[in-house]
Amino acid sequence: MRNICFSMATMHEHGNAFYEFLRLRKRLFVDTLNWDIPHNDIVEMDEYDNPAAFYSLVLDGERLVGGARTMPVNAVWGTKTSMFQDAMLGKIEGIPSDLVTGSFDPEISWECTRLIIDDSVTGADARKTCLNLIVDGLAQMASDQGAKVLVSLSPPPLQRALRGLGHDVSQIGRTYRCESDGRNYCLLSMPALVSDAAKRANSGGLRAAS
Repeated sequence: MRNICFSMATMHEHGNAFYEFLRLRKRLFVDTLNWDIPHNDIVEMDEYDNPAAFYSLVLDGERLVGGARTMPVNAVWGTKTSMFQDAMLGKIEGIPSDLVTGSFDPEISWECTRLIIDDSVTGADARKTCLNLIVDGLAQMASDQGAKVLVSLSPPPLQRALRGLGHDVSQIGRTYRCESDGRNYCLLSMPALVSDAAKRANSGGLRAAS
């Protein structure tokens, strides 16, 4: 597996990877979890897929198997900010506006959204490798842009998974139950730091894992 990172300005350098990410998102978030979000029969794409966004995707050979999106919490694009900021302002139906219960500074924070690993990635080690590549890519891009913290509205078990990868993750928001999919979510926060394994891989100029 290998990681690729890009913004809208550089997505053309990676063929159809971005489009395949949108296809993968549609299969999980729309077809499986029944989220009421913008989509057609093939892809899911919302208003936060804009020039403020960055993407960390994972390829197995030439096949996309996972990815996530990140952007500054205080990003502004038209009438929208980030997904998390809009939720805090009460602009997103289904996400409570009072989730934050711990310390949070939007000026140094980037949100991570639409995290997904394809079901074709089986086995604990393979899924751990895929998640590690995704998260390290997010941390690298965010820290390169000056971010200090990554936040994510995610299922609580992600906290244990990320701690297992060596990230100092804490829950800074209360847990709530999503009516659309029946799953619990909470706000997680961690320093925007790349793992030691990724640093070793990057020393050779390539962020990858086999």
